[in-house]
Amino acid sequence: MKKNSNIIKESILVLLIFVFLLSCNKKKSVDYLPVNNISIIEYRYMTEGGWKFQVVGFCKLDKNFNMKSVLFGYDGFYYCNTDFVVVDSLKNKISEIILNYPSDTTFLFPRGSRIYDGNSYRFIIEKFDSEKTVINFLPDSLPKDLLFLYRRLYGDRQDSLKKDSYKELFEKFENQIKSELYNVSNN
Repeated sequence: MKKNSNIIKESILVLLIFVFLLSCNKKKSVDYLPVNNISIIEYRYMTEGGWKFQVVGFCKLDKNFNMKSVLFGYDGFYYCNTDFVVVDSLKNKISEIILNYPSDTTFLFPRGSRIYDGNSYRFIIEKFDSEKTVINFLPDSLPKDLLFLYRRLYGDRQDSLKKDSYKELFEKFENQIKSELYNVSNN
């Protein structure tokens, strides 16, 4: 009788382990961004000899998780980070964050206005239908999820290399931001 009882207990234990293993579902990895690309752009206005607009740096992550990250140096060169690898867990998190912000928004000063003379920033999320979502921000004012995205994609540029082949992208971002600001100021 005791022998049958042990066999039943062992069978139930094996069955429970089997059910548990079947119920464990490995989270699927995202292979593509849910948008065409996402860019983070840093820009400023300088007053050397009049007002001058300048793109200071940017990073652009495409739908296949390939990234270009460039910072304009004071010595006139572009510094490009080429060692960025997006691991599967980061792909999932980036995709989830992007989907949380389907429309234009702004994250500047949480409590009233203040004088600010630093650089300005924006996320540009380009969707597959050529529609864009623009998020203007200052890093200190971002919610935690976007701050994580900013820091992970754009905040770490210590291993940068000199490059000067990104002039077209700098000009594209500069023209895009200027035209958007011009349209806003004329309305």
